[in-house]
Amino acid sequence: MFALELGRGRALVDLISQRYGIQRAADTIEVTSSSLQKFFQHHRRSVLFIAVLQSIIALWFIDKKGNIKFKKGYEKELSKGKKVDVAKTWFGVDRSVLEDREVQCEDRSLSALYDDCPSDEAEQSKMSMTHIVRKGEETERNNQSSQQLNAWSALIAPIVDLIEGPEIVIAPEGGFFMVPFAALKADQGKYLSDKVRIRLVPSLSTLKLIQDSPTDYHCNTGALIVGDPKIGPVEVKGNVVELCPLPKAREEAQMISRLLGLPCLVGEQATKEEVLKRIQDVSLVHIAAHGDAERGEIALAPNSSVNGIPKKEDFMLTVKDVAEVGIRAKLVVLSCCHSARGKILNAEGVVGIARAFLGSGARSVLMSLWAVDDEATKAFMEIFYKCLIREKKSASEALHLAMKTMRESPLYKDVNDWASFVLLGDDVKFGF
Repeated sequence: MFALELGRGRALVDLISQRYGIQRAADTIEVTSSSLQKFFQHHRRSVLFIAVLQSIIALWFIDKKGNIKFKKGYEKELSKGKKVDVAKTWFGVDRSVLEDREVQCEDRSLSALYDDCPSDEAEQSKMSMTHIVRKGEETERNNQSSQQLNAWSALIAPIVDLIEGPEIVIAPEGGFFMVPFAALKADQGKYLSDKVRIRLVPSLSTLKLIQDSPTDYHCNTGALIVGDPKIGPVEVKGNVVELCPLPKAREEAQMISRLLGLPCLVGEQATKEEVLKRIQDVSLVHIAAHGDAERGEIALAPNSSVNGIPKKEDFMLTVKDVAEVGIRAKLVVLSCCHSARGKILNAEGVVGIARAFLGSGARSVLMSLWAVDDEATKAFMEIFYKCLIREKKSASEALHLAMKTMRESPLYKDVNDWASFVLLGDDVKFGF
């Protein structure tokens, strides 16, 4: 495990080290048995480290006392010389569960900019329509349940009796970041999220770095709430396009604004210039907008100073922008399409928009594995923020309670409505 940890997420570790003013990560983090035991004895959380070693899934479980136990999660003979994506081949875990149901939700992706760049009014109108996902056959639902059971057997069953509450921190490898751990359950049993709170980390080193960050680095006050930035017409790759408005994203931002008693930026107010100005000195960031997980970009309203048709640099918030401005937020909530996704690399994990914010200094990021029904998203966020702000719960506690409340409600008990949301990084509290 120690050798694997040394190579896991090194680029992210280096980014965070630089952001916190640490010259070399290796000077601070010694990935040895004794140092990890001391860290997790202090951390007091159950930890699951997942890796793929040739034909097996290897599980290392670290208990609250820092004791490390190895378990073999799954073994399968692979064809000689054949490279296999274990996440796809064994479990189908990177398949969006949206394929198995009908759901109405805004398309908060950037597909209109990069996939098709429509050239006529008919195609443009298609890109502006609310996204409606088809409902699959009952056999598809059965297949999904089977995949969940397989994932439970391979990843959770070998260590479930070792888990001590109230939370488990999971450090997956590569495509296993896309597993909806909260929705995994044994046959006829309870969900893992019924038993314990769940939080993901890119690596053990990343978690230790964040926990050891300077006490005065992260902000304790202020919030930046962004919803439905007005984008268009704009120029991308020589094409002039206009992204569809996101009225539900605007309602979401306004709802959170009322709960916090703080103003939000919507429509033409949510310019790139204004967001970059405010994002540096707030404790909480919430963005409900068009986003692209693979490129780590978020579309904002063009700067008011722009003459003519805005170009990409005038409105697109990129990884480079975020890295240069620096983030001091305790929590970033990305209410964009598939904000947990990105390029999957075995050593680095999922390299996408959520990782970009973590590398830029955010202590934690709440992200989504798939697009969730608009009304379900609004209901989820309302519960989450009430727990976080009014009841003074931590982000992990608020996420856990929001899932539980949704799961027990008659309207949103479907796993697709509550299991998408994932907390990446540290657990945080607010004093608003």
